Amino acid sequence: MVKNVKNIFFDLCEVFINGMYWGGEMGRLVEQRFGIPVDEFKKKDSGESWELWKKLNRGEIKEDEYWQKIVELNSWNVQPEDFIQCTRDALKVEIPGTLQLATELKLKGYRLFLVSDLWNEMRDAVLAAHPWIPQLFEKCYFSCDFGQVKSEPDYFEKICEDAGVDPAESLFVDDYDVNVDRAKGAGMRGIVFKTATQLSADLKMAQ
Repeated sequence: MVKNVKNIFFDLCEVFINGMYWGGEMGRLVEQRFGIPVDEFKKKDSGESWELWKKLNRGEIKEDEYWQKIVELNSWNVQPEDFIQCTRDALKVEIPGTLQLATELKLKGYRLFLVSDLWNEMRDAVLAAHPWIPQLFEKCYFSCDFGQVKSEPDYFEKICEDAGVDPAESLFVDDYDVNVDRAKGAGMRGIVFKTATQLSADLKMAQ
């Protein structure tokens, strides 16, 4: 058991599913199918496009509206439904080893929670494709239900309060170091995820 840690909050994409963002399966599919280089595709996560992304993940706009605006902003010759299909195909690819490791952690007595910036339609698709999610996690904090994304102030304080846990007894695992730093700022411990093997080793070092 990790010393003084009772609760582990996991990110979903790029931790369990290699998928929704430009650096994962989504970026590879977009480049393969539409000829849009990954470096170009990732530019959508900045400026006006980034504000649209946050609105999508907070559940304020629907995914077809989001992708239509992204297509227009970038002058891409791709239909919104084609991007949507890429997201559905990408979410099927799981990161090797993470599910097994999390299952072992649950059996050891840790309380597990899922924290994910995910929009309404994708939340439903993810839960349909991965029925183990509600079985593994005590509660899922999807941004579309919570009304906030991880980059917003007090986010981690609020999820700890909602879960009824002490941040000092909680650990956050995410592939994005900035999010891990935000969790640490709320009094949690944190590990930046790279692989399941690396995460297992880091957890043992934290004991």
